[in-house]
Amino acid sequence: MAATDIAFREIFPGTGAYLQERALRNILLRQPLGLTLDAEVRDWEDGTRHFGLFDVAGDLLACVLASPLSDDSVRIRQMAVSPTRQSSGLGRRLMQEAEAELRRSGVKSLSLHARDTAIGFYEKLGYSRIGDIYLELGIPHQLMGKELAGSV
Repeated sequence: MAATDIAFREIFPGTGAYLQERALRNILLRQPLGLTLDAEVRDWEDGTRHFGLFDVAGDLLACVLASPLSDDSVRIRQMAVSPTRQSSGLGRRLMQEAEAELRRSGVKSLSLHARDTAIGFYEKLGYSRIGDIYLELGIPHQLMGKELAGSV
């Protein structure tokens, strides 16, 4: 599949794309931990923006969320790439496109809680480690941050 066959777009609650996103997040990020999205309290989802990459058939390939921390700062959350498309560059593309959209919206800084297995991925995208590794949901995580150059 050519890169031009993949579209980046925002995902809105109540849509079919949102249902695809929830399923992908649940399968990749929650079920392996014995959790479900439905059992979680999602008070942080108010105001959260959802982004995805879709193939020409409209199937979700990757997703990421951005929750506001302040007027110009967001926390990146729940990045997931379909198992059949991992290691294909889609995660990098999704992050770059989401960051560009957030920059256009006036966001200047990003933070995230990276699983220890994803630290290298985020470092390649320009994120820096902040503090020490800690446990979150029983998994080692690293707080990471990035300033967006050329923010509006």
